[in-house]
Amino acid sequence: TQSTWGQADWKVHTTGASHILLKAWQFTRLKKMSETQEGSNDKHNAGVIRGTMFGGATSGFIARLCLHPMDTCKAKMQTSTMAMSGASPFRNSFTTLMYTAQTQGVRGLYSGFGVAGLGSIPAQCLYFTVYEAARDRLRTLFASEKTDTNSTSSSFLADFTAGFVAEALSCVLWVPIDVSKEQLQTQYELKVTQHRGSWDAVRNIIRKEGWAKLYRGYYATLLSFGPYSAFYFMFYERFKSWARQLHGVPPPTPGVAEKEL
Repeated sequence: TQSTWGQADWKVHTTGASHILLKAWQFTRLKKMSETQEGSNDKHNAGVIRGTMFGGATSGFIARLCLHPMDTCKAKMQTSTMAMSGASPFRNSFTTLMYTAQTQGVRGLYSGFGVAGLGSIPAQCLYFTVYEAARDRLRTLFASEKTDTNSTSSSFLADFTAGFVAEALSCVLWVPIDVSKEQLQTQYELKVTQHRGSWDAVRNIIRKEGWAKLYRGYYATLLSFGPYSAFYFMFYERFKSWARQLHGVPPPTPGVAEKEL
C-alpha cells in the first residue's frame, strides 16, 4: 500500500499531451478575454485583472471537463500494480479508457471531478492572475533606466520568474486537489480507500491523516512543474513577440485593445 501510494504522489495537473492542450487552450482564451479592455490606465488594469480572473477560472473548468477522463487513465496506469502485458487492461491509454468505461461507466471516468473541476476554478484563477501581475511588476523592476519594460533583457527574466511564482502560489490549491482526486481515481483498482465522493475524500484524508497529507509532494511538484511553467510562459511571450514583429504589429499599449495577428 505504501509503495503504491508513493507512486501516486505526483504532479497536480494533467501531464503529456493532455496537459499541453489544456495549458494552451486556457491561456489563449484568457488572453482574448483580458486584452480587449479600453479606457484609462486604471480602468484598463482593472479590466485586465477581471478578464484574467474570469478567463482563467472558466477556461480551467471547461478544459478539465473535456480532459478529465484522460487524467483518470493516466492515474490508473501510473499506479497499476498489474504487469503491463498483453493481458493487462492498463497496457496503454486506449485499453485503460475502454476498461474503465466498461467496468465503471462514465462515472468512473470522471472520478474525482467534483474536487478537481470545482477546485480548478479558484486554482486557475489564481495561477493566471498571479502570472499577469508578477510579469508586469517584474518587467518594470528588471528594466534598466535606458530601456523600456518590453526590452528583451528584462522580459526574458521577468516572464520566467513570473511563471515560477504563479506555479508556486497556485500549488497551494492544486496539490490538495490532486491528492484527493487521485485517491478517488484509483481506489476502484487499489482498494486502498473507499471514499464516497470528492468531499468525503477530503474529509477522510484530513480526519485520518491530517492536513499535512493534503500537501504531500508539494516540493516535488514545484521542482517538477515550477520550471515547466517558467519556461512555458517565457517561450510563449517570446514567440508571441516575434510573431508581432513578423506581422508588423506593435506591442500592446495600455488602454488600447490589442490587434489580432
